[in-house]
Formats: sequence, C-alpha cells, structure tokens
Amino acid sequence: MSRLLKFNEWNRLTEAEGDPGAEAVQPVMPTPTTQMTNTEKGLAQMSNWARAKGQEIVTSAMAQDQQNRANQVIRALKESAGGKTLGKNVINIKGNTHLQVFLKKLGVLRSKAGPLKDGVTCYFNGETEAALKTLCGLDQIDFSNPESMDAFAKSWVDREEVLDANFNKALLSEVSTALAAKKPELKVYIDTGILRPYYEKVWQAGGSSDYALSLTGNILDDMYKFNSIKEGGLADDTRDTGPAADPCPYEYDAKTGKLTYGGTVHQLKVNPHLQNSVSMINGGSTSNRWHTSRGIIWPTWKSAATKLGITDPLSVAKSFFEMTDEHAKKVYELTFYNPMVKDKGRETVSPMVNHCMGTGFWGAITHGEKTIANTVSRISDMGYSGLNDAIQKIGDKIVVEIMLEEQIKLYLSYSNAGTYGKGWTLGLLNFHRYFVSVYADLPSDSKFPDEYAKREGAKTAGFSGLAQFA
Repeated sequence: MSRLLKFNEWNRLTEAEGDPGAEAVQPVMPTPTTQMTNTEKGLAQMSNWARAKGQEIVTSAMAQDQQNRANQVIRALKESAGGKTLGKNVINIKGNTHLQVFLKKLGVLRSKAGPLKDGVTCYFNGETEAALKTLCGLDQIDFSNPESMDAFAKSWVDREEVLDANFNKALLSEVSTALAAKKPELKVYIDTGILRPYYEKVWQAGGSSDYALSLTGNILDDMYKFNSIKEGGLADDTRDTGPAADPCPYEYDAKTGKLTYGGTVHQLKVNPHLQNSVSMINGGSTSNRWHTSRGIIWPTWKSAATKLGITDPLSVAKSFFEMTDEHAKKVYELTFYNPMVKDKGRETVSPMVNHCMGTGFWGAITHGEKTIANTVSRISDMGYSGLNDAIQKIGDKIVVEIMLEEQIKLYLSYSNAGTYGKGWTLGLLNFHRYFVSVYADLPSDSKFPDEYAKREGAKTAGFSGLAQFA
C-alpha cells in the first residue's frame, strides 16, 4: 500500500474522532505482535506511522510559524530603529524604547528606572546592555549582521509569550505608552536650555545665521565641517589684531588663484572656499595681508604644515591658499584637539564635551584654557567633582551648554566683541543646535529641578532631532 493510501486509510478509520491535527493525533498503538489479527496489526502499523508523520508535519509547520513570528518581531524593531544599530550611548529614542519593552516583556530587563519605573528609559543604558547579553550574549543589535540577528532570534523564538499571536501588538502598544510618558523629560533635553537668552538675541532658524549642518556621526569629520563653515574663506581684517600681526606676506588673488611669490606669479587652483573672499583693506579680491584661511591663521598653518611634511616655503604658501578639506581637518586634530585635549588627559566620557573644549582651543589657546577653568569652577559650585562627575549625573547636554555659555561670556568680554561678538556667538549656537541632536546622551536624573521647571514652563521649541517628541 502506498504512503498516501496508507494515510488516507488511517484517516478514514479515525475520522469519527475528528480532524487529526496537532491536538487530535492518535495515541501510539501497541507494537504489532503475532498474537494480533492481521486487521489489528494493520491498524496498529497505520496508526503509529500516521502519528509519527502527523507530528513531523506539525513540527515543520510550527518551525515555519516560529520563523514568521521572529521575522515579524525583528521587522517591527528594525522599523522603530530606522534600520540603525542599537547599542550603548547611541541616541535612538524609538529603537531603544522598542528594544527595552521587548526585553522587559521577556523578563530580562528588571530595572525600576524610567518615567514609568519599569526599566524603560528610552535610551540604551548599562542595564539594557546587561539584559541583552543575558538574553542572547550580544551587546548591541546590528540589523546588518545576519549572524548576530540569528543569535538574537534563536534566543527567544520558541518562548511561549512570543508565540502568542497578540505579542507584537501588545509590545507596540507599550512602546507608545513609554514614549508618551517620556515626553516631559525629553522636552527638557531638546530645548535651548541655558543658552536660550543668546538664541533670542541673535538666532534666526533657516536664516544666514543657521549653518544647516548635516552631520555624519563621525565627530572629527563633523568638527571639520563645523569649523569650515564657521570660519569662512580668507580674512585680512586688521581689527582682528592677533592674526593680523603676522599675516602671510605673499600677494594672492582669491578670484583668479594667482599667487605672487619672490617676484614670480604662480597659478594655483581657484579654491571654491576662498574665491568670494573680499579684502577689508582694499575691498578687492587681492591682498598681501591675508592672515586667515578657512579659520586657520598663517603661523598655525606653518606649524601644522611641518607636521604634515610640507616644508618647502613656496609649498607652504601654496597650500595655505589651496587649503584642502583634509588639511583643514588635520589642523584641527593635530594642532588643537590632540595636543590641548587628548594628549593632556582632558578627554571625558563624552565626545561632545571633548570637542566642545576643542572649539575653545580653536579660538585661541588662552581662550580654551579659560573656558575649561571657568566651566569646572561653575560645576564645582553646583556640587560636582569634575566634568565626568557632572556628565554622568546630569548628562552632557547641560555640561556642554555651560561650557558654551562660558565661551560666549569670554568672547563678549574681549575688546573687539563689538565687531565679532555676534558672529562668535552664532558659531557656538550652531555647535549646540546640531551636535546635541547627534552626540548628546540623555541625563540619567536631574539635580536642577528649578531649571528644569523653568524650561518646561517656557515650552521652548526643540531644535534637535528629538523635536518630534516635544
């Protein structure tokens, strides 16, 4: 008898018992013996074969069902995360919230933190990392890594609660509830904060004061983009007394790219960053007193050029006016950030705070030193032992705001603030507006209840990517 006929015969004999699905597969019959009649032997053989075959079919269907449910859960999580990796110190409010609710529902996230005191803080903290490791051994969710995603799915795909058809719907409902509860705290995070008075005086969103930066997530690259836009092209303004005292002594025409060196004219590539520069001395495009190129003053460039292996005097002059993107980036890294922040052991747990210090040193070494000293003194008065202590307890957004305000105060105290004060202030507000949304971590708690209440009452519109929650 064929396998199909065998199964059909078994089904006919047992159809009175109902459809032989997962709940109705016949019990194991006795092993056929010589004492049985041929009919009894046949029935026993068919029943035992059909039971085994039915279990095989059911198991296969359940495996496919599990895979479908895993795909559904992962697809929903990936959508919340925008397809981006979820991990420690990555700001991804929706994605982190979705993951935390998932870990909570599986019983591995047992924290009492967050606005609902259920462990859902809406950001990927140490407790989230520990819970994820407990579940599947991973420390992040990388949707582009098939092996990691397979390990993640296998750790929960057969869990009873996940197999429930309503699991994903309930999960999404809890995510929405958690995000709604987080709104008041996020309003504090995304507003203009301590810098609000400066925004009110000089800022115009979308206007000439707005750099409209599109950051990459690589903070060194982003600092170059920021500095490059902030500093503009060539400058020979004699009122900027520091750099004006030591300008590049060779005549250069920004519009044509002609450099006069030792009585000989050299044709340089016209630099698009510099070609619209206007001399404050003569109103034209030519000057022999250019002291700054893309924010880098002549003495600083001569020093940086040596570090970059450019030693021939003519090449140093040419590269000052050609000033490539890579050179502008290297000047910041080799001349300001590394020697004044990294090599002096000043780096904190926050990349954004570290490069906020870098903005101070870019202005001037003494400016950077005073900014750090004034910031540390101010947070010390608030009861914190240092930058890291304040960052860990109140979040780096507030520390950055304090540091930027200290810079603004310093700039406005300088004798030439009447000429440059507004531009300096706008540069730092642009750093605040764009870098906070990409690099700031959320404060774990607040020791500034009055300040928080003031911000909440002001209902200031958020400037960061978190504005959707305002």
